[in-house]
Parts: sequence; C-alpha cells; structure tokens
Amino acid sequence: MPVFRTSLFFPCIFFVTLQAAPCNLVQAVPEPVVQPIVQPPDTTAIEEQIASAFGIVIRNEEGVIVGVDLARERASATDEVLKAALSLPGLKRFRLAGGSITAEALAGLKNQRELTELYLQDVPVIDAEWGLILDGLTKLERLTLRRLPHLSGSELGGLPRRLPKLKNLALIEMAPAGEALAEIAKSELLAALDVRNCGQLDAADYQCLGAMKKLVDLKIGGFGVTDEVLAALIPLSGLTGLTIDDAVITPGGFDQFVTESVSADKLHTLVLSRNSALFDAALVSLKKLPKLQRLTVNGMMVTGSFLDRLAEDEAARPKLQRLSLRKAFLSEEGTAALMKYPELRILDLSGAALTPEMVEIIASLSRLEELDLTESQIEEEPLQRVQSMKTLKRLIR
Repeated sequence: MPVFRTSLFFPCIFFVTLQAAPCNLVQAVPEPVVQPIVQPPDTTAIEEQIASAFGIVIRNEEGVIVGVDLARERASATDEVLKAALSLPGLKRFRLAGGSITAEALAGLKNQRELTELYLQDVPVIDAEWGLILDGLTKLERLTLRRLPHLSGSELGGLPRRLPKLKNLALIEMAPAGEALAEIAKSELLAALDVRNCGQLDAADYQCLGAMKKLVDLKIGGFGVTDEVLAALIPLSGLTGLTIDDAVITPGGFDQFVTESVSADKLHTLVLSRNSALFDAALVSLKKLPKLQRLTVNGMMVTGSFLDRLAEDEAARPKLQRLSLRKAFLSEEGTAALMKYPELRILDLSGAALTPEMVEIIASLSRLEELDLTESQIEEEPLQRVQSMKTLKRLIR
C-alpha cells in the first residue's frame, strides 16, 4: 500500500502548482502618459517687422520658420528689424543685403548656431567682430559674401578652416589676395567656389585651384580673367559646372581650354556672360564638351549659327536640355538650328528680337516645357501659336 499513497500524493502537488501559477502572471497596467501640447511661439509681430522691410520668412513643409530673406529687391533692414529677425530661434538660412544697420546689430548672427546658409552683401562687417560671428556658425555649409570692403584677405583665406562643414563659398566683388586664395584652395571639402570680380587676383593666383580635387563648380569673372587664367584651370579634374563672366579671353584661349581641360568629358553646365570677344565661330569649340547639357550665352554677339555647326555630327553633338540665349542677336538660321536638339526642355530667349517666322519655329519644338520670352516684343498672333503648345508647362513673358 505505500506505493498507492505515493501515487496519490504527487497529483495533489501538481494540482496546487497549476492553480497558483496564474496569480503570478497578473501585472498592473500603467496609466497612459498624456504629453502636453506645446504651442509654437507667436511670431506675428516679428513677421510684420520683416515684411515692413520688404523681407520674407521661409517655412519648411511643417510650416516652421527656417529662414529669413532680407536681401530681396527693395529690402532694406534697420537695426530693429535685424534684431527682431535674429530673435527667431533655429534659423537654417539667413540673407541680408544693405539697409541701415550697424556692426553691433549684425553681431547677433553669432547666436544663430543652426545656420547652414548665410548671404551678406553691403553690410558693415569688420575683422574683429567677424571672428566672433564665425565662432557661432560651425554648421555653416554655404556662405556668400559680396562687397564687404572691410574684411581683410587674411579673414577670407581662413574661412574653410574656421568653418569645418563649408562646401560652397562665394566671394563676389571682394578683395582676397593670392595668399588668401591659396589657403582656400587647401580645403578638402569645398565643392563650389565663386570668385567673380575679385580684382586683386591675377593669372598666377589661379594656379593653386588646379589641385582642388573636390571642386565641381567654379565661377570666375572680371577683367582680370584672361587666357592665362583659363590655362591655369586646365588641370582641374572634377569640374562639372563653369561660369565665366565679363572676361577678357580670346577665341584661341577659349579653344585651348576646352581642348586640353582635364574636365572636358565631365563638364555639363557652362555659363558665358558678356565675354565680348567670343562670337559664333568661337563657340563651335563647344563640340569638344561631349557631356554638355546646360548652356547659357548671355549678352554676347551671337546669332545662334554655332548651334548648327555643333549639330553637324549627330552622334557627337551636345545633348542640350537647357539653353539660354539672352539678349542674343538671334537669326532665323540660328533659330532653325534649335530643331536639331530634340532633348531641349528649357529655352530662354529673353531680350532677343524675334520675327513671326522665328516664333513659328519655336512653336514647333515638340518637347519644350519652359520658355522665357521676356522683353522679346512678339506680336499677338505668333504669341498665341506659342501659347497653344501642348508640352509647354511654363511661359514667361
């Protein structure tokens, strides 16, 4: 009978265990935490002050203010407006040009530590306070300085070193000497550089740019830009965009550059403005830029005949998607050459005199999506022909 007692004993223990287990699994459910709704600060008064100076605020997709533009046409800030604008927290973008402001008010920029883009033109910036401003702008990626005569070359040269995330630098109508440009050229991060109308630079100063491996976009201009300057740029290996404004270059110097440039097979954007010695014949050299997709020829004595020459070899011609011939002396032959570029999507003929026959040719461009005819003085009937283009999404006039 001992065996029988033992058999009865163990089931009892097992039964008790099963009944007790559920009690150990019961846990208290915490009450949900209700997060307080944070109302954004009321910026109405600040926005009204900015608007009074013909500036605007810039918002992101969520409606949050991320930028202020006080560099627009007619914009004219005062110290009061500037201080109000700089009181907005967390700005990413700030633009300021001219106005009646003091260096003291401008120093408030140093508190905008989230800025990634800054544009300053015709404002009172001096070396001593500029250094303090830079100390607070360590996240800056894009910087444009224009006509700031009190900033020395040494301060300009040290910009890439002081701003560790700087990728895009524009010094327009500034006074960097050769030493400053050489220091800028040492940057291993700078991808875009604009030194148009920097009168203190000569051909020898541009030699240092040839070693900039990351530079993909360069803008140069002014009477100091000569054939020798273009020759100094030949070693640049990564250029995809080049702008040349108001330069003193010859057809021979231009041809040498496009022929020998290490970047010739990469360049897809070229802007030529007011280069008085380059005519249609000189622009035929563009056939040596096989990747060219965007071309601007602004304020130059061209008829468009170079487009016909470029298209002589269908396989080798540039596949132009965007073309600007602003203020050109466009001929009917030059206009007809546009039909040889079926890739063309954006066309700017602002300021060009157009006959009804030329407008008819333009209206036959079957894939054109955007057309600028500002100040082209087109008669109403030809204009209606353009307006009826099925592919055209935007007409500017």
